[in-house]
Amino acid sequence: MLTIRVLTLVFLLYCSHVYPQSVQEIKELQGILLDSDEKRPLPYANIVALSNKKGTITNEEGVFSIQLNDLKSTDTLTFQYVGYKTKNVTISELASKRTVYLHKETLLLGEAFVFAKEHDAELIIEKVIEHKEDNYQQNIRVDELFIRDKIVTDVKDVELEFKKSSFSELDKGLLESLESKIPSQTTSYTDFLGNIYINGSAPDTANFKIDPIKTVSLEDKNLTNLKEYESMFEDLFFSVDEDEYFKIKSGLFSVELDTNGSHAHRSDSSKSKEESSRSVAHFNRHLRYQLKYSLLEDTKDWEFLYKQGRYLYSLSGGTKINGEEAYVIDFKPRNKGRYEGTVYVSMDTYALIRADYTYAIGKKGMDIPILGLDYTEHFFKGLIYFEKKDDRYHLKYFSKKTEE
Repeated sequence: MLTIRVLTLVFLLYCSHVYPQSVQEIKELQGILLDSDEKRPLPYANIVALSNKKGTITNEEGVFSIQLNDLKSTDTLTFQYVGYKTKNVTISELASKRTVYLHKETLLLGEAFVFAKEHDAELIIEKVIEHKEDNYQQNIRVDELFIRDKIVTDVKDVELEFKKSSFSELDKGLLESLESKIPSQTTSYTDFLGNIYINGSAPDTANFKIDPIKTVSLEDKNLTNLKEYESMFEDLFFSVDEDEYFKIKSGLFSVELDTNGSHAHRSDSSKSKEESSRSVAHFNRHLRYQLKYSLLEDTKDWEFLYKQGRYLYSLSGGTKINGEEAYVIDFKPRNKGRYEGTVYVSMDTYALIRADYTYAIGKKGMDIPILGLDYTEHFFKGLIYFEKKDDRYHLKYFSKKTEE
């Protein structure tokens, strides 16, 4: 089974939306933002109307949609992306040509930039961690947060073997029916919009609060069909006598599963409350983990910052990000490293402003056999961007994609 999880976290700190109204009979403009050289999408770029300072952002494929309100055909949209030159496009220009290209903004490191050890890239990376507490906001209040969690599951092969059953409802025909209805691929989404409050200096149990505004979940219809089977097996599980148990076997190991006296049927309302409670608890744990990643605290996902001996770093040049001059550092793994990519580090504060990285060719994450099962993390892609405000760097967005 291959599970792909894509989580996109966008902090809407400086961006509001434009509501629809016709401009020369155009109610909505859609397009795509691309790198001018490589023609690759530029995700989560800022698009702002200069006349009213309202705008939107591109999605993970670089696609954007502008709904028009009080905008004329002569009004200008500005496209901004980290490490690229800002580009201004009028509404009429965008209406006639929906693809926008941005050019990289690269500075040559000449005599104007003096750094120890002739711009030692590894030393710059060391200073990112050294200055982390000074650069990043530890006591954070984020007014509005949008999260999209996308899960794609690929099932390559399913084989259910029936031996015997003491349940009249559970027979070979039921398992064959279940096997035939397990889809080869399913996709589900969960979108969350709400307020989040973080206190980085508080104890772990008190540093986190979610205030949801709206949560929407969309499941593949094939998953909905499987819930009938889930409900059936759940009812069987909770109907056993107090002295009965289930034995679960995997590979060479088996374990007895105690029902903890929960042999009575549960009411639908009880199920609903428990499922809701589990869902909220899971969401909180999941978001805590992701925020740990966004604060550069996860040493596994940020291995190339904390374990420099495992990597080779090269200083490829410089760029400007929101007026700041930044080093552009490429890195690749030695024998034990796993990631390759590019980081942008402020020349003034040594803050990591942006990182774009993935597993290097032939590398993977956790790979363990346990209890007769094999679990492998074989793909990772991370993209993160911080913006400076009031002498501290605040998370603007991040996107993580993993395949397991």
